[in-house]
Amino acid sequence: MEVEQQQQEQQEETIYQLENVQLVIDTTSLGSGSLIITNRFVKWNNSTQYYRFSYFDLGLNAILSATQDTPACIYSQYDQIIQLHHDTKNNNTNGKDDNQEDEEEDEEEEASQYTELKFIPFDTTKIQEIYDAICKGELLNPDPEEQGEGNFYYGQPLSDDDDDDEDQEEEEYDDQEMEQDQSQYKNDNGDDDQ
Repeated sequence: MEVEQQQQEQQEETIYQLENVQLVIDTTSLGSGSLIITNRFVKWNNSTQYYRFSYFDLGLNAILSATQDTPACIYSQYDQIIQLHHDTKNNNTNGKDDNQEDEEEDEEEEASQYTELKFIPFDTTKIQEIYDAICKGELLNPDPEEQGEGNFYYGQPLSDDDDDDEDQEEEEYDDQEMEQDQSQYKNDNGDDDQ
């Protein structure tokens, strides 16, 4: 609990920043944008979109070598399902109706409990730098569950109530941070709330 409070009070600082990084969520490319890795989050944005990924929800990070289908990139598994909203009139190119697509997407979501992310820099020589920065950010944000797991192995009882309180505090804090980040993003880009 004490570590989590320290992290919440910690000022956000940029560890690494790179322009011209393509973000692919599952199989959908969101185009090129800015990748900003801070001591608290991995962020990506372009002129129309903003995403912020908590280190607590990044379950796997790896460097993928180039294949026929994908250039070299950083591959991450994000432990939440990200819903992308598309204009089905313009993007429905597979010949299926919208209801068929929705049913198939629901089945896929039930099968996987994470979202695949790929960060593809235009300058592929930067891949190792991106990976190192994400690893540094993860080290600065240890998983709170891991710290309490030792109690089980040393015969000390675990309290479910403590875990529930921590999860609720983390969710409330993440919601507040997301609102602040989105507000700052809109201000930086000259967007006004209408």
